[in-house]
Amino acid sequence: MRPRVLMLLSLLILDTITLGALFYIFTLIRLQGVPLPEGIGSSLLIPLLITPMMIALIDGFSLKNNMRSLNYATEHIVAGLAALVLTIVSMYVFTLKPGYYFSRIVLPLSYFTFIAISLFYRGYIYSLFHKHQKQRYFIILGTGGLAKEFYMDCLNSGITQNFRVLDLTQKKVGQKLCGSNSPVIEAAPESQFETLNGSHDAVIVADDRRSMKKEFVERLIKCHFNGVPIISVEKFYENYLQRIPSSLVHPQLLLREGFDFSRSLVFERIKRFSDIVLALIGLILTSPFFLLVPILIRWEDKDPIIFEQVRTGKNNVPFSCYKFRTMTTTQINSPACTEEFDSRITKVGKWLRYLHLDELPQLWNVLKGDMSMIGPRPEQAKLTEVYEKQYFCYRFRHLVRPGITGWAQVNYKYGEDLSDAIKKFEYDLYYIRHFSFRLDANIALKTLTKMFMGAGR
Repeated sequence: MRPRVLMLLSLLILDTITLGALFYIFTLIRLQGVPLPEGIGSSLLIPLLITPMMIALIDGFSLKNNMRSLNYATEHIVAGLAALVLTIVSMYVFTLKPGYYFSRIVLPLSYFTFIAISLFYRGYIYSLFHKHQKQRYFIILGTGGLAKEFYMDCLNSGITQNFRVLDLTQKKVGQKLCGSNSPVIEAAPESQFETLNGSHDAVIVADDRRSMKKEFVERLIKCHFNGVPIISVEKFYENYLQRIPSSLVHPQLLLREGFDFSRSLVFERIKRFSDIVLALIGLILTSPFFLLVPILIRWEDKDPIIFEQVRTGKNNVPFSCYKFRTMTTTQINSPACTEEFDSRITKVGKWLRYLHLDELPQLWNVLKGDMSMIGPRPEQAKLTEVYEKQYFCYRFRHLVRPGITGWAQVNYKYGEDLSDAIKKFEYDLYYIRHFSFRLDANIALKTLTKMFMGAGR
């Protein structure tokens, strides 16, 4: 059984047993010797279904996630709390046939204890698999710029497998791929691919496949059927790193599967309806801030309260984006990106940015249809023109409505220049190609995590 499948099953079984046992134990303690009600079994199905779904949204069953990191721990806590809220709502609001309901103290106690215990055994299991992965290899087929970029991206993403680099041309054998700590480039005799064993997870093709001989391609295919997958660099980026590298983006990409939006009309309509509902709920819940924040801004730096800026929307159509003003009145029209410890930001503005309250007026943009709750962040119109002149494919990100939060925002740091904009574009492109409710839910949970951690500015 593959390590990833084994890990998924192990965690799923442990989660089910742990959560079920905790509900059972806390219910016994709460009832103090009274026999268990008949409806407890059916009531237990609700959290046992909801909780794995929430954890799956943050890749809590996947080896791709470093389950010993602080970032994952925060995401796991948020997913557990979201499962608690959904369980309460499902049990007490949407259940058509009322049965036994867990008491108000049993539900939170069970979930809080489950979050702590499940984080502990996730860290332990991840450590075991981490040691196992260190004994396994990825083979990089190629030694050019794409192979070097791919290797560095894998290191930065936390992939723990070792790497072997094979040179089809035999011209760089014995050299380092990129830097003193990178793998030594090996020769690539065709016969070697017939002897690859289970210690190799995959062969990643980072070379020009058109230059490969027919006989060599046949050996690769045989290798694939012997249990060692052959994966293109582009596919690896999408499946494992969850972005599309800018070096592989070209105008013909629009014609490929995943960018045909005419077949997503139903999804877009449902997404638009959910945007309106969520924006209305958000405006109602945050209405006190619309009274408090203007007072604070005016107290420190007078008017205006709302900062209006032209940004680029869907299909390259400009629109006015609204935010609570966080910069001094003399600097609000500066086109430059915000930097860390930016002197233009007011004292109130620092807190608004830290708590992400400056974004609240964009709920009005969502209601108007300029923006979505989730999508690529809208860029300043002036900067968009600059980026598109230097990088033609940058306009791809305008295929969908921009969002208050997005895949790039939860996976990459705050952008400060063109290189950061291109990196974020790679994540935006992945989002556009994999447009789905599951991905939107994943982004929503990760956004809550970043808010709790005070990330962003």
